[in-house]
Amino acid sequence: MPKLRATSTVSVGYDNFDVEALNARRVLLMHTPTVLTETVADTVMALVLSTARRVVEVAERVKAGEWTKSIGPDWFGTDVHHKTLGIVGMAGIGMALAQRAHFGFGMPILYNARRQHPQAEERFQCRYCDLDTLLQELTLSA
Repeated sequence: MPKLRATSTVSVGYDNFDVEALNARRVLLMHTPTVLTETVADTVMALVLSTARRVVEVAERVKAGEWTKSIGPDWFGTDVHHKTLGIVGMAGIGMALAQRAHFGFGMPILYNARRQHPQAEERFQCRYCDLDTLLQELTLSA
């Protein structure tokens, strides 16, 4: 493709491109590193909620015709409000998830990342800790 001057991908990464070859041909490579940040954070929060509340298990019981008048306390699951969430990585997705957890559910947040993130600590009252501490102290993980 001798006339190619630019190419783009709607994805976070560009590992599937031969960047060296593109550079040698002076082809501009563009990508969208933040395109899925909010979507992934929404999905993670949905998974946290559905796991805590046993949504899939209860739905299976409904499909199987096992629903009577109430699901009963054994199937209520657990609240996520004020549970301690552990986040590994505090870049774009971690920040978006921390925002949802802190403001939406009042969750204390522990996080581990390559380096501390003072903005996250101030905005979401997150606490930086090593991975072992995070795993010992969390009550929900993402």
